[in-house]
Amino acid sequence: MTPQAFRRQNRLFIAIASVIILAIAVLHGLNRLPLNLDSRGSLSVMPSGWHQFVAIAALILPIAVWVVQRHNPAIRLVLSGYLMVLLAQIITELVLLQRFSRGMSVIIGTVYSAFRLVQLWQGQQIIALAKLNQALWIRVVLWMLFFIWSVNLIQFLVFRWPIMLNATS
Repeated sequence: MTPQAFRRQNRLFIAIASVIILAIAVLHGLNRLPLNLDSRGSLSVMPSGWHQFVAIAALILPIAVWVVQRHNPAIRLVLSGYLMVLLAQIITELVLLQRFSRGMSVIIGTVYSAFRLVQLWQGQQIIALAKLNQALWIRVVLWMLFFIWSVNLIQFLVFRWPIMLNATS
């Protein structure tokens, strides 16, 4: 994948995800979706401290690597795209969760976590093709992030989506 295609893909994802997530929020507000996004207490099944761990590991770690390796175009490309999409997710959550129900965080988190896995997989390929001397530790960091977002996505799919889907029956 070319750097231009990688950047374009990230921007396109943010645009499409924003439209879809906003449409879901509006349809939910109009009572047109069979989801209970208002189940406040029952959505909190994530382990204590998980969100803080994800916030620190998935934000601070890539920023630190980006700062140290910013001179390398391949690493800068991968981590800049990752951070741009993460920032878009944070902004989406801040804006929509003030206006719509807290359950929207499940939809937003699912969509962005799934894309982030694709993005990190592609990042692995970009780093491998760059044949960097320090590629091993960079790839380990990317695999760690892949693991974190995989666990996050699994938790959404296994614990939170069934609550939202069962709440409507």
